[in-house]
Amino acid sequence: MIARAALSIVLVSGCSNSCQLMCSTMADVAKEKCDIRVSESQITSCVSAFEDTSDTQEDACETYANVENEKGWTCEILEGYFD
Repeated sequence: MIARAALSIVLVSGCSNSCQLMCSTMADVAKEKCDIRVSESQITSCVSAFEDTSDTQEDACETYANVENEKGWTCEILEGYFD
């Protein structure tokens, strides 16, 4: 729910990019599939970290955006983002 709220803020602000959107997706999957606690401030920090992304970063985020179904996204990896 918090991740969805953060996503809504990003979308409403008009400043969203693929990497920022991926922050919310990763948080949702971490909470729902891995039972990892993710705070609103962690999501905000992630979104802030990707305010200015390069074309290469954007391409990577678009490629790996399907966190829920993409092979390689494990709970251990997601935990590294939200520890």
